[in-house]
Amino acid sequence: MATNNAFVKELTENIIEVKTASVVLPKTAEQVSAAVASAARHGLQVQARCGGHSYTSFSHGGRDGAVVVDLRHLQDVAVCREHEDEGFGCTVARVGGGVRLGNLALRLFNQGDRALSHGTCPSVGIGGHFTHGGYGHCSRAWGLAMDQIVGMDVVLADGRLVHADESENADLFYTMRGAAESFGIVVNFYLETRQAPKKVVRWTFEFGDLIGDVGVQGAVAAMLKLQELMQDGAVVDRYLSFGVNLGKRRFGLSGVYLGPQETFTERIRPALLRCFPKVPEGGGEFGVLEWLENLESQSGGDSLATPLAYKGRSNFFAKSVMVPEPGLSAAALTSYFEHIASISAPKTQAEKQEDGKKEEKEDGQQQQEEEEQEVGWFIIIDLYGGADSQINKPSRHGEAAYPHRSCLWVAQHYAFFDEKKPFPASGLAFVEGLNEAMVRHMDGRCAAYINYTDSSLSREQAHALYYGDEVLSRLRAIKGRVDPGNVFAHPQSIL
Repeated sequence: MATNNAFVKELTENIIEVKTASVVLPKTAEQVSAAVASAARHGLQVQARCGGHSYTSFSHGGRDGAVVVDLRHLQDVAVCREHEDEGFGCTVARVGGGVRLGNLALRLFNQGDRALSHGTCPSVGIGGHFTHGGYGHCSRAWGLAMDQIVGMDVVLADGRLVHADESENADLFYTMRGAAESFGIVVNFYLETRQAPKKVVRWTFEFGDLIGDVGVQGAVAAMLKLQELMQDGAVVDRYLSFGVNLGKRRFGLSGVYLGPQETFTERIRPALLRCFPKVPEGGGEFGVLEWLENLESQSGGDSLATPLAYKGRSNFFAKSVMVPEPGLSAAALTSYFEHIASISAPKTQAEKQEDGKKEEKEDGQQQQEEEEQEVGWFIIIDLYGGADSQINKPSRHGEAAYPHRSCLWVAQHYAFFDEKKPFPASGLAFVEGLNEAMVRHMDGRCAAYINYTDSSLSREQAHALYYGDEVLSRLRAIKGRVDPGNVFAHPQSIL
């Protein structure tokens, strides 16, 4: 694949080794307040670190000289009280700002079989995940992780600790659900929990090299049928969730169904399979799992219990596309699948030799060596909207600085590389090529998912894709009131 040299040059010039001014490990909310107040007095900028899964390392400030407030000791999880919310009882959990998703799920389940909607990776921290959307396999049924927040205890830029909910500090409650890292640090979340389902249907269809077997137009036709089915309320309900998994000569669907097993086997499964021109390998797989078994299955078998000093690492680059309803057009899908087919097809020896000659001529021997290293990649296109999706019902969740409530898919394009080696320029251009192939025929109607922060975007580009003009204007006005000194900052934060 030819390298987009202009894109790579722009991105690599913005990649620096971040050196923090200090890292603080508070054990109480008061210590968080003291750390922020001290940093502000000394003219230092602050970012919170919870799970450490920031795609851009913005939890370390994203630039030299930031104070990092590491929340790993704020581990409280307590199902604490009942209150009336719109006429029905709601069991609320108070959760510390440093809890990771796997530990959260375990501790909630151990306190009366309670559950929440959240993502699949156990080591992700609640702080960034819940305040920037937070998609998972329960989201179409229960809303995003963000939608379960009924209140927060927040440390402000001057060190004050305040409570925010729909009636108290409502502007702050708005900003902290969508742009939290620019406005404060959440030390406690108050979250609406649900009774965990007794059983969950976990299912997978693998079609192998679908694009290669039926051709680009055959794969396009299948995807168009799938999109149409997702709008059919007679078949699809809020309890269905899945992702389309694409890779090198791979096309699969994998998801969960929170409803009755017989509904999935008799109504939903046959309808899904009718979208495709071939039978999945082995006829497809599905099983009925208990709640915690289901969560472990979603995590790829990783234990839900995660240590405070988590040491997992990954060398990768990713970009995202939020696809509005009713989905991708035939032109967009054709462009996309043609690109995937071209990068999946094995190169002939003559093509390899020609690529080597071009790269050596354009970029020199070092670039050629980079290109010869293989970059792994995958794509996940998660179902977000469609019939009965509770994500796309904003009135149910109140106003928040998260405007993406009319999307059908959220796509993530992800490339990874040996952790012991520098990430190659070819991988950066590779991901950019995937993204561009999807959005080429979308007429600028796409957005990006802020939880997959993208280091290739300027501040202005990020704001346009994450927020849009109307939300951004409101965020800037509130920023001027609550953090006029820009204490909470990183390269893409609100100014």
